[in-house]
Amino acid sequence: VTLPTMSTSPSLIVLRWVLLLLCIIFVAINGDEPAGESKEKKQLSPARLRAEGDAAFSNRDYNKAIKYFNELISIEPDKHINFHKRALTYLVKNDYWKAVRDWSKAIELDNTFKSAYLYRGKTYKKLGKCSKALTDLNKVYELDANTKNIGSMIEETQKCLNQYETAINLLSQNKCDEAQPMIDELLEIAPYDTALNVGLAECNFQKKDFQAVLTYTANILRADPQNLNVLLLRGKAYYQLGEKELALKHYKSGLKSDPEHKAIKKEFKKIKKIMRMLDNADKEMNSLKWKDALESYASVLSVDEENNHLISFVYTNRCKCATRIRNQKQETQEDGVVFEMTDAIRLSFCDEAIKHNPDDGEAYFYRGRAFKDMKKWDEAAANFKTAMSKNQGNREYQQELQNAEFEKKKANRKDYYGILGVSQHASQKELKKAFRKCGLEHHPDKVKTLSDEERDYHEALFKECVEAHDLLSDPEVRAKYDRGEDVLEQQQGGNRGGGGFPFGGGGFPFNFQGGGGGGRTYSFRFGG
Repeated sequence: VTLPTMSTSPSLIVLRWVLLLLCIIFVAINGDEPAGESKEKKQLSPARLRAEGDAAFSNRDYNKAIKYFNELISIEPDKHINFHKRALTYLVKNDYWKAVRDWSKAIELDNTFKSAYLYRGKTYKKLGKCSKALTDLNKVYELDANTKNIGSMIEETQKCLNQYETAINLLSQNKCDEAQPMIDELLEIAPYDTALNVGLAECNFQKKDFQAVLTYTANILRADPQNLNVLLLRGKAYYQLGEKELALKHYKSGLKSDPEHKAIKKEFKKIKKIMRMLDNADKEMNSLKWKDALESYASVLSVDEENNHLISFVYTNRCKCATRIRNQKQETQEDGVVFEMTDAIRLSFCDEAIKHNPDDGEAYFYRGRAFKDMKKWDEAAANFKTAMSKNQGNREYQQELQNAEFEKKKANRKDYYGILGVSQHASQKELKKAFRKCGLEHHPDKVKTLSDEERDYHEALFKECVEAHDLLSDPEVRAKYDRGEDVLEQQQGGNRGGGGFPFGGGGFPFNFQGGGGGGRTYSFRFGG
C-alpha cells in the first residue's frame, strides 16, 4: 500500500487509508497462523482411533491407548467393543474398578457379550467379590460351556464363598494363628481382597513380622492405592524396620488425600521429631560432646519406647558415647541433670542394645571396647569375635580382636615388672636396686632359720626375682618382652636362667646350701 501524497485527490486518499486499515486488521487476526494451516484439527475416524489405540496398547503405552479409546467412545458411545478395549487397558494398569465399570457398560449395551462377563467375573474374584464373580462366571458357562477353565474358575469361586465368612469371623476373634492358613489359601483365589489382607497384616504387626505386613498391604494397594488405613499401617511397619524415609513417604501420600487424618498426622509428626533429635545427637557426637549426646539419645526414648530398631540404635550409640567418657562419680551438672559413669553403667547400655538386636555386630564391638578399657581381655576378645561373626570383613573389628588376644596372652604371662615392684619404664639402675631389695628379703641365707615351708616360699620368690632381673636386664630381651613375645621359652632354650649376676664394684659372695640335706647351692654377688 502506497502512502498518500499531496497531489492525490481527497476521495482517493480516503480509499487508500481504508485499504491500509483493513490490511492491518487482517494481519492482526491471522498473522500468527502459518499459511495453509487449518484452524481446527482434523477429527480422526473411529476406525483410525481404534487402530491407534490398539497400537499404543501393543506398545505398552497404556495412557496413550486410553486417550484414543476415550475419544473413540465419545464418537461411538453405543458400541460395546469400545468399552471392552478401554477396560482391558485399565486392567493392565491395575485400575480394576474402572475396568469393572467399563465391562458393566459393555454388558449394558450387549447382554450376550461373553468376554465382558468373563473378565468382569475374574476381576471380581481377584478383588474378593466372590458372589458377584460367581454370577458372572455362571453366565459365561450359560453362554458358552466350552469356555477354557470355566469349570475350575466356578469351583474355586464357590470355595471362596463357602470359607470367606469363617475366615472373617476368626479374624474378628483375634484367632490369627487359626485364620492364617485358611486366609492364605483364600488369597490364592482373591489376592486383592481388602478385609483378608488387612486382617493378616494386623495379625502380623502384633507378632512383629513387619515384612509380612508389607506383603499383605501391598496386595491392597494394587487395587486401592490411596487406602488411608493401609498407608498408615505400611508406614508403621516401615518405621519399625528403621526405614524412616519410606514411612514418611507413605504418610505424605495419605496426607495428600486427607490432610486432616489424625492418626497419620500423629505418626508423621512423631517421626519428624525423632529425626530432629537424632540429628542433634549426631552433631554432638561429631563435636565430641559425648555427655551431651548421651543425654540427647536418652530423650529420644522418651518419645518412643516401643520401636525395637530405634531402641537398639539409641543404646548402641549411648554405648559408643559411654566408652569415650571416663568413670565419674555421681554429680549434678549445671543444667540440673544428675550424671554418673561407671563400668557397670557403661556395660548396661551395650547390654540393652544387644538385648533388642542380638544380630547387631556394632553393639558387641563397643561392648568389647568397654571390656578392653577394664582390661578384661577374655571378655573383650569374646565380644570382638562375635562382632566379627556378624560383620565379616570389618577390618576395625578384626584389628581390635587381634589386639585383645595379644593383650590376653600378655596378661597370662608372668609380670616381671610387678615381681620386682618397678614400672615398665624403670631404668637399669632401678632394676638393680629392686633386685638387691628382693635378695635382702628372700635370699635363702636370710631365711635359713625359718621352717622348711617358709624357706620354700621365700626360695620361690627369690627365683622369680632372679628370673625377672635376668630377662629385664638384657635390653634386647626386655624389648621383646614389652612387645608381648614369649621370651621365657627363648631364654630357657639359651640356658640363661639362675646363674651368677655381677653388679659392678666390690661386692661379696653368698653361698647357700639348702636345708634338709638336699645339697642345693646358690652363688650370687651383690654390689655394695
